Amino acid sequence: MKRFYLTFTLPILLLAVSCSDSDTPGGEPSPSDPREECRFSNVKATPAATSADFSASYLYLGGFLVKENGFVCTPAGGGAPVTVVCERSTEPACTLRDLAPETDYELYCYVVAGGHTFRSETISFTTLEKGEAGAVTPPDNNTRHKGWAELPNEVSNGDYLYVDHECAMEKGARARNFTACYSKSKLCPVWVAAPLHDAYAKKNVERKNSYKDDPDLPYEQVGKWDGYTRGHMLGSAERLVSREANSQVMYFSNIGPQLGQNDYFNGGGGQWNTAEDWVDEQWRGLADTCYQVVGCYWANTNKKVSGTTIPTHYFTVLLKAKKSAGKKWVVNCTRDELQCIALFIEHKSYSKNAVTKPAQFDSKGIFMRVSDLEAKTGHKFFMNVPNAPKDTYDTRDWNF
Repeated sequence: MKRFYLTFTLPILLLAVSCSDSDTPGGEPSPSDPREECRFSNVKATPAATSADFSASYLYLGGFLVKENGFVCTPAGGGAPVTVVCERSTEPACTLRDLAPETDYELYCYVVAGGHTFRSETISFTTLEKGEAGAVTPPDNNTRHKGWAELPNEVSNGDYLYVDHECAMEKGARARNFTACYSKSKLCPVWVAAPLHDAYAKKNVERKNSYKDDPDLPYEQVGKWDGYTRGHMLGSAERLVSREANSQVMYFSNIGPQLGQNDYFNGGGGQWNTAEDWVDEQWRGLADTCYQVVGCYWANTNKKVSGTTIPTHYFTVLLKAKKSAGKKWVVNCTRDELQCIALFIEHKSYSKNAVTKPAQFDSKGIFMRVSDLEAKTGHKFFMNVPNAPKDTYDTRDWNF
């Protein structure tokens, strides 16, 4: 069964290791306090001819903030090591270019915290021959984090603001919660991207409606509108593993204006909630992670309430691996091992009898190819998954 965190496939090399006592890049000793430790897993190198993608996961057990994390790569035959500093994350990932083809290298991941540098054990990899077909390398793109399968491209247009949130999980672990794109001109989320898995939804806390501004989004935010409910892009029920995880989904960066129960849109039996219930069928209780983007679309900008331009449509985009992929991470899957689909729903009042049920999503035009939604919205989805079959979908691949 595929794992929740980054998984692996040949020719990826991996080791699941705890921290080593060997010398660190900065020459700092390992900590003497056994409570101050770092556990590494899934240290991987995915080589091409002149580059390699690096990724890892770690769990830092200590009372200090992580100051830095990254990778150190050294030619196996001797040579100067190259240190690549990654954005701080419990799942650091990066690409190192300008490597020599058909060359052996050694690699380890490191974490700096509390005045100490922790490092994983070393793995080895060999770059490919020029022209040799090897593991898939994601294309260059403008996503915020390489390796996060759910991310659309990032656009620098002066209007969009981006924010990431990390949250507490069980047993002291931390993981990414969601990434949001927010429009300054519309005062509304454009999209929210997140992984979906039972590990996030385990009910350790109760929901609290502590709606508030996103403290990491330095711009005016709106989260209350006359005649509209507060619609979660990433739902509260999907983030009950910790108080931090649930509190973050109450940020206005994750809240859009939606028609409510009386309009049969956002509420039990409403059109949007019916779609959300169907999405839950695609990941709850399964070993696999499902990657989701929920967003707003404006066919026109005619209606504003409390300064927010009200979306005319809402959409959801999903990506996951098929069972045939085995334990592969979606970034390394072939096209035939992946499935993705989009749902596009008009934001309007529905009568109870007019709500489309999942069995009719295809015939009623709610399902859409991801490529068609890209053409409509201008967004580019799943940019870190080069083989995502965005130009097709098969309803037989999905749970009903």
